[in-house]
Amino acid sequence: MSVNNDDDLAFPRDFAWGAATAAYQIEGGWDADGKGPSIWDVFCHSDGGGVCDGESGDVTCDSYHLWQRDLACITHLGLTHYRLSLSWARLLPDGSTNHVNAKGVEYYNKVIDDLLANQVTPMVTLYHFDLPQALQERGGCMRDRVGDDRLPRFAPHEPSVLGTADFFALNYYTSRRVRPLQGDGVVAVETSFHGDRAAEGVVDPEWPVSGVEWLAVVPEGLRKLLAYIKEEYGHPSIYITENGFAQKGALELDDQQRCSYYRDTLQQVQKAMLEDGVDVRGYFSWSLMDNFEWTDGFSVRFGLFHVDFSSPGRRCVPYRSGTQYANIIARSRSLATHTHTH
Repeated sequence: MSVNNDDDLAFPRDFAWGAATAAYQIEGGWDADGKGPSIWDVFCHSDGGGVCDGESGDVTCDSYHLWQRDLACITHLGLTHYRLSLSWARLLPDGSTNHVNAKGVEYYNKVIDDLLANQVTPMVTLYHFDLPQALQERGGCMRDRVGDDRLPRFAPHEPSVLGTADFFALNYYTSRRVRPLQGDGVVAVETSFHGDRAAEGVVDPEWPVSGVEWLAVVPEGLRKLLAYIKEEYGHPSIYITENGFAQKGALELDDQQRCSYYRDTLQQVQKAMLEDGVDVRGYFSWSLMDNFEWTDGFSVRFGLFHVDFSSPGRRCVPYRSGTQYANIIARSRSLATHTHTH
């Protein structure tokens, strides 16, 4: 499919166009201005660490110091929404409310205020994997242990909250075909996700694969999942809060495969809305910029902007997919406004 023909992609006037990031993956400033260590700081700093090339999020995109650069990328794309997460180790360095780090509060207040001043709505992820280490050492944020049960039981008052969410937030990257668990047919009795489901997911050999082996490209799987959520959960409003395509190896700013991925994926979202009646309210690309991709370090790139991690200022330049995404947003909003006006 041509990556240049995006003319048929049109969405409602109030559709949320966004990109997503997470604190540990972009902020850097790991010990700046009173921030405490997070579990990922400790993991990356430990001997052997388990991260590609021994890398860490100590500096990464340096967004803690370069927020204005990030804001310029956001406005360049014409985003209406921006998804970010809060580093609780920056806000509550000792993992408790005994000490609230004023510098951390100041940073997030500025980010949110600047977004609002530029007519961009912040969508805040309350937790994205970077628990304060001090809290982890006190047992983390887990409830009482589950014990022998496969799932925790609801307390008497808890079922009353079911069905009261404002929207369904969906992260989607890929799909699998499912078949019975291969082997002797005996379901594992130990407590395990793999054993309990007695099935396994497999990649269809006809599906193309992106820069990482687990990310098979299956845009039609997203449409099927959206329709399933509609039927299973009572037709909720849905925001696709993460979706993206990985690049690995040699840098390709002219990222044709990612352009095709975004176009094909948005086409499936549009079909889910128009043909299946799914109430999709917004779409967030992962990610605004290349960043620290957990144990893959900087070897995997998902950004709409490429970040030069070797430059002191962490220079950002748009990929072709970033320019394409900006054009899709601009055209869709223009068409929606024209239709609404006339």
